[in-house]
Amino acid sequence: MIITPFFLSGATTVTTTTDTYTTPNALSGGWTDYAVRIIIPNNHLSATATSTSIKISLRGPTSEATGIDRAFVGQKASSGNAWDFDGNQVQMQVSSSNSFDLPQDTTVQTDACTIALDPATDVVLALDLANNTSKDSVVQITDTDWSYHYKEGADEADETAPTGYSSATTNTRLLIKAIEWTSES
Repeated sequence: MIITPFFLSGATTVTTTTDTYTTPNALSGGWTDYAVRIIIPNNHLSATATSTSIKISLRGPTSEATGIDRAFVGQKASSGNAWDFDGNQVQMQVSSSNSFDLPQDTTVQTDACTIALDPATDVVLALDLANNTSKDSVVQITDTDWSYHYKEGADEADETAPTGYSSATTNTRLLIKAIEWTSES
């Protein structure tokens, strides 16, 4: 048996950056069967290289769980509506499930999601909230530059450019507690 050694010409460096934010704590109820688009401002991302994967930590309210039917993440489009994806969105899961709950007063981290995101451009997190009145609250906090858009009775987290969303609710962050950004160089 002949063994031929080989050498890698350059090692890959994997960098993981975690941005942790103040825990959202203001309760907002009545979110049964809403589609929500959260705009993650690029100036709140400390990553400096395009991602290979990300995880997002979401916080459940203190009073009840939040039900999420589907979650998608992607780069914000350079034109169109403020909530549009650029077409590269991918589904996020928790414990390999497309739908999941944010238990009462608990932070849940999504599974690693393979996607190339540019940290110099805003990111969109789209959620289809469950049609379940016992799981219809979200938590929010005032946070500069964050915003979200919403639409009642819609299940379109995967759509690139849906229409009919509210104008921006500015300087408010919903649900997001942390973002873990992994990149390679």
